[in-house]
Order: sequence, then structure tokens, then C-alpha cells
Amino acid sequence: MAKNQFKFELKITGFELKVEGSKEDVASITSSVANQLKGLTTPQVFGDSTETEDVEATEIPQSQLPPAPQKKKNSRKKSSSAGSSVMKIEPIDFKNDPKKYSAPSMNWTTLQKALWVMYVINSEKKISELSIAQITNTFNTHYKQSKTIRATNVARDLGKVKLNNNALVGENATASPHLWYLTDAGNLFVQNLIKESKG
Repeated sequence: MAKNQFKFELKITGFELKVEGSKEDVASITSSVANQLKGLTTPQVFGDSTETEDVEATEIPQSQLPPAPQKKKNSRKKSSSAGSSVMKIEPIDFKNDPKKYSAPSMNWTTLQKALWVMYVINSEKKISELSIAQITNTFNTHYKQSKTIRATNVARDLGKVKLNNNALVGENATASPHLWYLTDAGNLFVQNLIKESKG
């Protein structure tokens, strides 16, 4: 073999590498491992003297290192279900006149409570359309003592009576979130409920 030539062989038997760290450390760990492996695989040129000289090694540019993974943002979309926005909607403030509208009873069903709130709010505040969250939060804020109602149950019950031939409510599906309103049959239903509760 000529003087200006050399032969280089490398055998790694049973080589193991274990790395621990956080995801943010991936780039620095990769760079460190690459530098250590570079030291193992960099050949030395032997001349006539006893001194050795390292062959110049090329640094790995940062751009060639794998990027550190970014934390994934929570990709779950906010649910548009009835219960998802209940806590974010402010209840409608109103003062009930028990002489006119009576007061809800603990024994009333979720449907009765929801329809009653819709009726009173429309009568007192002239707000004819309410979301499930508004109905639920308004009732629960003003009438906790009458047993609170759940948005999912309100949506379920209003959905049922919307499908009847003599529907008690209608739904404005063009609004977001959907808004609900009492039909003539719904108003009559609540009026009778008030009469009955007054005895």
C-alpha cells in the first residue's frame, strides 16, 4: 500500500444506545449523539512520525437535524352539543311575579320547567327565542331550590315535543347555537300549567 494511502475498518459489535429526555431535548440529543458517533468513525492518518493527525470532520448542520416535535394543540373541536356551552352563557336576569306566573315546583318535569322559563322570559323581557344554554342557566340561576335541570335533558325534551303534530316548540336552526321558541300550543300549555300550580 502506498504511503499516501490508508485503510480504515470499523466494527461495532453489540452496540447499544439509550437516550432519555423530554421532547424539547430531541434536537440537542441528536446533535450530541451525532458528534459522539463522529468521533468513533473519524479515521486517523498515520504518517512516518509517531504523531497522528485527525482527518477534518464535517459538522452536521442544524438544518439537517430532525426538528424538535412541537406540542400538538388540542385538536378537539368544541362540541356544539347542548351541554358544551352551558357554563359560558350568562343567565337572563328577570324578576318573576308569582301572582302572574306562579313559580316552578320541584315536581315539575324538565320539559315543564324549560317551557315555563321560555314563557316568562318572553312575557317579561320580550325575548321570544332562547338557546338551550340560556334556558338551562336562567332556570338554574333563579330556581335552584326547585331542582336544577340539565342542558342535555332540555335539548332531548324540546326535541321530542317539536316533532309532535301539535308541536309545543319550534327551532330556529339558522341561528348558532340553535334557538327555541314557544308555539301557540306551547304558550297554551304553559298557561294551563300556571293555572294548575296556582290551584
